[in-house]
Amino acid sequence: MHSLRVGSVFEISQNGIFAYGQVVGRDLEMLSSRVLIIFKGRYSQPIELTALANAEIDFYCHTYFADPIKQWRHVGTLPVPDTTQLLFKDVNYEKEDGPPSEGPSKHWRIWHLDGELKNVKAKDKQLNFAELGGALSPRAVERRIFEGKYGITYYGATY
Repeated sequence: MHSLRVGSVFEISQNGIFAYGQVVGRDLEMLSSRVLIIFKGRYSQPIELTALANAEIDFYCHTYFADPIKQWRHVGTLPVPDTTQLLFKDVNYEKEDGPPSEGPSKHWRIWHLDGELKNVKAKDKQLNFAELGGALSPRAVERRIFEGKYGITYYGATY
């Protein structure tokens, strides 16, 4: 078992398919949850850590899990890539008129990792490039890796 340090790389496997993710930070805007990048590529067998040194990012997310993590296998540590472009979004609850079941939100907040919140409207183009900012379970992250979606509905949208 391994502690979730910034730079730690994990192998995530399901049904004989392997994927890789890296802890790249903690985000104070999301309850100090860990921020992961998931690398592009799904493999039929484990790969060498060095193959990930310049790998492209598939997606990124916040997650919560206790130290030490049991679900994923620690395979090493790599330098953290540039995270300045990671952009997150979440509903601006202060401006919402009703509960999440009443449809899509019109009011959002966006932020960069440990950056300041910026209020935006639902039509703001930056929302198209932002990942959902809520802290997700490791199982939801696995669903996104292997099935393409987290399997959650949030303010009228399925992620």
